[in-house]
Amino acid sequence: MVTQEVLDIISAYPLGNYENLEIYLAPRAPGIAATVTDTFLSIGFFYKSGSYDFTRDLIATSPAAIKFGKDLIHHYRTQSRRIV
Repeated sequence: MVTQEVLDIISAYPLGNYENLEIYLAPRAPGIAATVTDTFLSIGFFYKSGSYDFTRDLIATSPAAIKFGKDLIHHYRTQSRRIV
């Protein structure tokens, strides 16, 4: 999921044909950046000013944290529109 601002930037580059790539347009910036895989969750937070705080990522590997992360991504994805 990306904001319109990020979509405008990445749209300038050819995406190629990636079968496992999905891009969703978020209706508004969520205030977090999250990565979830089958083995870890990483969540980073933005300041109120909009700048990213790369020094305070939350990293977790427990099954409960990974489930939380997948649920969080699903929540934002249901609010977003699929672009690719």
